[in-house]
Parts: sequence; C-alpha cells; structure tokens
Amino acid sequence: METLSNFLWMIVIWWMFSRMLRTARLLQHQRQLQEKEENQIHSEQTDRESGLEQQSDVPIEMVEDPVCGKFIEKHHGYQLSRGTETFYFCSWDCREKFIQEHLKQPE
Repeated sequence: METLSNFLWMIVIWWMFSRMLRTARLLQHQRQLQEKEENQIHSEQTDRESGLEQQSDVPIEMVEDPVCGKFIEKHHGYQLSRGTETFYFCSWDCREKFIQEHLKQPE
C-alpha cells in the first residue's frame, strides 16, 4: 500500500512539474511574440521618421482570366503560352478548362 501511495505521489509531482514547464514555455513564447511586435512597430516608426517608406513606383499590371473573367495581377496568374499569345488564369482549374475547351484537337 505504501508503494502505491509513493507511486501516486510521484505521478502528482511529475504532473505538476510538467505543467509548470509548459506554463514557462508559454510565457516565454508570448514574450518573444511581444518583443517581435514591438521591434516591428519601432522599425516602422523609424522608417516613417527618416522618410524611407518604401513605395513601389512600378505599376501592377492586371490581366483578365479568359475563362471566368476575373482580373488578377499578371505576376500571380497561371500562365499558358500558345505561339505568340500568352494567357493568364486565376487558378489551375481555369487553365485546364481553357485547354480542354479551346486548345484540344477534335478526335
């Protein structure tokens, strides 16, 4: 009976110790996230104060998906070239649908 009691006490002590370690890791993680956020805010304030805000002078080119008509940024679209023509699609599914409907040879 005494052995069982000692064993149960060891389990309770182990459980409490593991919970304390988990809490310590959680607090450390939260502190790191807070420091990262503060550093980012400080960095943004420094950039604004020094007038070094980065603004892109390059315009974003928008293209229309020929299948669904959705406008997308050219550099984000799925691309398909046929001869000298280049088509841009919002998704791989639209690209495949275009191939099946427009580019497949009839059998």
